[in-house]
Order: sequence, then C-alpha cells, then structure tokens
Amino acid sequence: MYTKWAERKGWKVEVVEESPTDKGGFDKVVFEVHGNGAYSQLKFEGGVHRVQRVPKTEAQGRIHTSAATVAVMLRPTRWRSSSSPRTSRSRLQRRKAWSQSVNTTYSAIRITHKPTGMQVSIQDEKSQLQNKEKALRVLRARLYEIKLAEQMEKIGAQRRGMVGTGSRSEKIRTYNFKENRVTDHRIKLTLHRLDSVMNGDLDELVTALVNAERAALLDGSPPDWTVLEVLKLASDHFQKRGSDSARLDAEVLLAHTLGLRRLDLYLKFDRPSPSRR
Repeated sequence: MYTKWAERKGWKVEVVEESPTDKGGFDKVVFEVHGNGAYSQLKFEGGVHRVQRVPKTEAQGRIHTSAATVAVMLRPTRWRSSSSPRTSRSRLQRRKAWSQSVNTTYSAIRITHKPTGMQVSIQDEKSQLQNKEKALRVLRARLYEIKLAEQMEKIGAQRRGMVGTGSRSEKIRTYNFKENRVTDHRIKLTLHRLDSVMNGDLDELVTALVNAERAALLDGSPPDWTVLEVLKLASDHFQKRGSDSARLDAEVLLAHTLGLRRLDLYLKFDRPSPSRR
C-alpha cells in the first residue's frame, strides 16, 4: 500500500530491513521514503492498524481480526555543534604560577555556551590558545552527547507513542476486506473502496487528516505538543517579529512558563506541554 502510494507521489522507497515469514508475509519491514513532502503526509500513518478479513483457510467464512503497528519517524541527522564564537563566550581567568619568582599568568580560560548556559573551564595548558582549543573540544563533546541523547530519546518516544502496546483497542484505522471498507477512527471517516486504498490511493484519507489538523489548530484546540515543538513555534513567532535572538527569547519565555531551567528544556524536550498553559 505504501510503496504504491510512494510511486504515485514520485517518492523513492529504499528498503532497509525486512523479516519475511514462512507463510509468505512479513513480520517486520523497515524502509526509508525520500521525496518532497513525504514526512508531512506519512506522519499520519503512525499507530495501530486493525485488519478484518476472511482467510482462505477459514471454511465457515468467519472474520478474523489482527493488527499491524506502524511507526513513522524522521531519520536522525548529523548534528554540527553550535559552539562557535557567536554562540559561546570566553573569559580569561587570572592565576598565579610559582617558580623561581612569582609570575601572574592569564592562560586559564572559561567558555560559556550562551544557548544552554553550559560552562567549561580549562587551565591545564600553559598557552591561552591551547586552553581555549581544549575547552572548545570538551564543550563540543558535551553538547554532542546531549544532542545525541535527545535524538535517541525522541525516536524512542515517537515509536512508543505510535505503536503503543499494539492492542487492537488502540487502533487508528480499520481495514475490512469483506465489506471493502476502510475507516479512520481519528476523524470518523469511512470509505467503501478499500481495494483502491490498498493500491496506493491514500490521498483522500490523508487530505482529510491534514484538514482536521489545521482545523484543530485554528479553533485553538491543538494536540498535546512537546516542549521541543512549543519551543520551535515560539522561536518562529519571535523571528517573524524581528527578534535578533529569537531562539534565546523563546527559551527564556518557555523555561519561565514551565518552571524549568533553560538547560532542562533540552533534557526534557519530549515532555508533554499542556496546550492551555
């Protein structure tokens, strides 16, 4: 269904992993979809899909119900540290070094990453430049660890949110082959043309989901956004209004609203943020 839909859209599908069963089906399939607007439409497919059909081996014509889980996630991207001169502040620290006489040196250095407030102090080397380079390496490494943990946690949280327990009661959509019917339970839309949907004609379903999402945003009842999603919306808001430090303004405002430190926004990026608040 999805590969045929991708063909209609002109998207490229690349199979990453598959686990075939001895009955001719698949236990698990992982694939990447590349193309303009792919994620913005495929994101609605994440969840439990209930399937109702009459197997060929069923002699009495009884309907059997099963479920398949779908998770749709953005591929993790390579991240470049933002510990550049524009986003970090260096401060020299004076220290006294004792040798044959008392000398005052200025080689110790402290670097503060302005977006997160993270600080690194280095005074191991005799040269100020060497200490600064070492401090930047340490800072980049720490920021990378935070960003990597953030991406991995987000991926895990996204998958858990989409797949849930896999129970049929958590279904987002039902495919009834006997009645040639497909029902999307999130928007209560039923189409009696399952055959065309299985052949990749998903546009009507997805368009209805997109319109429902837009309507929810317009009437002031958005879904439960995460801290990271609210932070992005707030940053865009400040940027459109000419702020020179849109991200910083958004971080300060959101941290104050949620009662968190700015650094905690990134440590708890996937925490639900109540819409009203």
